Amino acid sequence: MSRYLSNLFWLLSDRVFMMVFQLSLFASIKRLYGLEVLGGWATLNNISQLLLSVFLFGIDIVVVKKIIDKPSHAGREIGSAIFLQFLGLLVYALIFLFITLTFYKTIPSSLNYALILISANFLSLFAKFIFFHYSALVESKYRAITILTSVAISYGFLWICIYNEFYIFYSYVFFYFVQALISIYIYINYFPAATKWFVDISISKNYFRVGLKLIISTVSVSLFTQCDVILLEYFSGAEETGAFSAALRLSAIWFMLGGLIANAFFPKIVEIEKISQTASFIFIKWISGIVCAMSIYAALISTVLSGFIMKLLYGNGMELSAQIFSIHMWSGIFIFLGSFSSKWLFSKEYINFEVQKTLLAALLNIALNLIVIPKYGAIGAAIVSLFSYFVANLLFFACTKKTRGIFYVQAESFKYVFLPWLLIKDYGKVKCQFR
Repeated sequence: MSRYLSNLFWLLSDRVFMMVFQLSLFASIKRLYGLEVLGGWATLNNISQLLLSVFLFGIDIVVVKKIIDKPSHAGREIGSAIFLQFLGLLVYALIFLFITLTFYKTIPSSLNYALILISANFLSLFAKFIFFHYSALVESKYRAITILTSVAISYGFLWICIYNEFYIFYSYVFFYFVQALISIYIYINYFPAATKWFVDISISKNYFRVGLKLIISTVSVSLFTQCDVILLEYFSGAEETGAFSAALRLSAIWFMLGGLIANAFFPKIVEIEKISQTASFIFIKWISGIVCAMSIYAALISTVLSGFIMKLLYGNGMELSAQIFSIHMWSGIFIFLGSFSSKWLFSKEYINFEVQKTLLAALLNIALNLIVIPKYGAIGAAIVSLFSYFVANLLFFACTKKTRGIFYVQAESFKYVFLPWLLIKDYGKVKCQFR
């Protein structure tokens, strides 16, 4: 257990610092340029993420699982995956530029935003040299060191930009530039020689075939999380989009915690599932109970303090963002539960179910937003998001025989919210699985 908790600590360290840096950038954009500029940046950023979900093929977790299964093949798996994703990024860049110049040229500095985002995404590919390998080995120290150092340097650069009235958007791509340099240094000097990567075209083709299946899932997830911003910009304008994005940027810091905990324990879920599904359900129910309780308590606190938090971070005029934030934080309950149910699906290689649930949620999210946003704006979008996460990450699993077991596990995990002492009582059943 201590090994996985140590890995989680390093994962949390890098993600928290990264999200704080991004939040600082968002807050600086709002304070210096206003909500309309923030809305324009957020719109193009969301379109970029939507395209990336297609052209990176969603294979990251598949690569990590391959390395878990066959550590001796790590170099071949990493190199082949990165080669495929590099080709995908080339296509992404061309399409993103076309969309920006054709449909979003009315947004001030839209071409600059697009070039900054494209450069950052190419540079981020270098970090995957070490991300894939150390995630599989449950050793995220080097990745965390890379992120923490990059954030520290980039934070300094951000404040230099603010003080000297430079174009602060450059600090975004500067972070990924520093991260790329550090990742390359770690790869050259600390990576095991036996796992130095190389490209195997046959493996790249196999990842491409798997990616084609996963594209529906990854695009659905991206549509699920990005379409509200894009539709808000279309129906309500850049200012309301900026208010919505400001709230979501803050809630995202909390939501990423569920994904990080699930990522840290994913190798263990794979290992336990090979032994017994009953054993894996015991662990998933217990850990889901922890994150479920955390998310409910956090949502209650956020509901009370949302106005104060928004004013502290962004300044005055953020009343709408405060309302959005207080609603959106309740989505965390189902986002946290979904982090573990998705990992269980991948451990069972139930990729089709992952595709189905995310596609259903995306279609539901888009359809409801088209109805709700024109009338209720950003508040309606936040409520739709909450309902869609409930359908995707809980209700869906009750609908099929193969996934009904995980539905019961998730439903039972709510008992830990009201009976928290059972977490301590049931810890013994979980602890023995880590010996």
